[in-house]
Amino acid sequence: MLSKPAKVVADFNQEFNLPTEKSFENMKFYTLELAGEVGELANIVKKIWRSGQSEELKERLTEEAADVLISYLLFLNASDIDIETAFEDKIRKLRDKFAHRKNMEPMKEW
Repeated sequence: MLSKPAKVVADFNQEFNLPTEKSFENMKFYTLELAGEVGELANIVKKIWRSGQSEELKERLTEEAADVLISYLLFLNASDIDIETAFEDKIRKLRDKFAHRKNMEPMKEW
């Protein structure tokens, strides 16, 4: 799922001698970096909401989405989280949790 982007980010970090060790200090740093990138993404979404989408905003949105993914992968690496296994486990739990809703009608709009 994310193995290819994760490898690219890991290789980039190694090439430019950026922090790659799994540590609480790096996890804290990358958590704050991720929060900052998500904030930048949210600001662009707000601009699109207010003024409509333009080609420039679409490009900026795409770039910020990539920044969010990179920061997320750095966070996962520093945290030593196997996201693919965690994702599969979580989907399994959600399927169990929502299994009773399979035959229910979709929620109506508010």
